[in-house]
Amino acid sequence: MELIIEQLVKRHGKRLLFDVENLRLPSGGLYGLMGPNGAGKTTLLKMAAGLEKPDHGRFLYDGRAWHKSLFTETTYLSQKAYMMNATVEENVAWPLEVRGVSGTERDKRVRIALERMEIPELASRKATTLSGGESQKVALARALVFEPRLLLMDEPSASLDRQATELFESRLMQYHRETGATVILVTHSAEQAQRCCKELLWLQDGKMEISSMATPNQNTR
Repeated sequence: MELIIEQLVKRHGKRLLFDVENLRLPSGGLYGLMGPNGAGKTTLLKMAAGLEKPDHGRFLYDGRAWHKSLFTETTYLSQKAYMMNATVEENVAWPLEVRGVSGTERDKRVRIALERMEIPELASRKATTLSGGESQKVALARALVFEPRLLLMDEPSASLDRQATELFESRLMQYHRETGATVILVTHSAEQAQRCCKELLWLQDGKMEISSMATPNQNTR
């Protein structure tokens, strides 16, 4: 999905968060979003996900302004994994259910999603009893299970240990290769951006610049 930002202005009180005149992110990119603390990275993702509104300007999705059907093609993954008071399996199945996928197809997708994140043994566990690292793995499985065309991720590996971070990065790059989805990944790690991303978006003082990075390591672990 191509994402275009036009004349974007957003304030937080008297503080100007964004003043981006025009920026085009071609479809199929894997973009790392970086910048100082408080630069507005989370707010930018939420606006792109339709969860917050800009004061002025707009986002275009394949040339169209925001419309309700984009909820079926877009997902926002926050830094903190929020779990419903249900089993892991039910949490991962929920995005499919609200999109009308049911029965054996739903069960198959959920099983594959859990296996990819190497957590099939958690399927029947109550999601609210999981550790932070386990919850984040479930959240990623839930985000990918319906194959969104626009994936917006806010430091999703911040609470993961090294081994789990390697698994997350591997599965993210695998998903990107297989689907050609447009991905924006907020990270404070230049090393992670180098490993995973093709372009870097740098946000500071309300302005955003895009630059190419060296070819990321696309090996799955």
